[in-house]
Amino acid sequence: MDLNLFNSRDVDIPARTNNNFVRSFISELQEHLNKRSRSPEDTQSLLLQDISMESSRNNFRNRSIEFGIDRFVGDFAVLENQENGRIIDVPIHRMPEDAKEGVILRFGNNAFTVDWEATERMHAKVRAIAERLERIPEFTIDRFESNYAVLENRNNSIIRNVSKHLIPEDAVVGDVLRFENNIYSIDRNAINEVQTSPDKFH
Repeated sequence: MDLNLFNSRDVDIPARTNNNFVRSFISELQEHLNKRSRSPEDTQSLLLQDISMESSRNNFRNRSIEFGIDRFVGDFAVLENQENGRIIDVPIHRMPEDAKEGVILRFGNNAFTVDWEATERMHAKVRAIAERLERIPEFTIDRFESNYAVLENRNNSIIRNVSKHLIPEDAVVGDVLRFENNIYSIDRNAINEVQTSPDKFH
């Protein structure tokens, strides 16, 4: 199938056309088609040029760049730049033998290596987040208004307003409340972690 649309006599962009968006789109599409026709060696060369340019732009000349392996697709590894979130596809033959999904790679001296310490740090952060999400919701009493209490979720800092009749009568500003079985109760063990001045509301 001939995808070289722009060499076809049937496709003509009149000279009077001033639509920059259309022309830009055509230019990007032509570049995309050109890339599809490049050899694996050309693709690898472009990849390394891209990483080098990114390294220069972000002032990483004196240190390596971290990438996380998101997944493997066909003959490519899908990597995420840990600095800016940019996604790139790298030929699998460029990957170290111990590379697998979820590990952190470092790119330096024209090669990728697994950084096991960075991988463990990343996994520890993920575990901590998962543990926080599995906990029974806890809230700190921020203040009391006329008919409701303003609570802040200790896990994600989201604010919610709760009717006063649902709050324990002896609760004060700064107390930590646990929400379990649709009931708010004071968590005495967590109160010492919060530094506020008490303020009774009854």
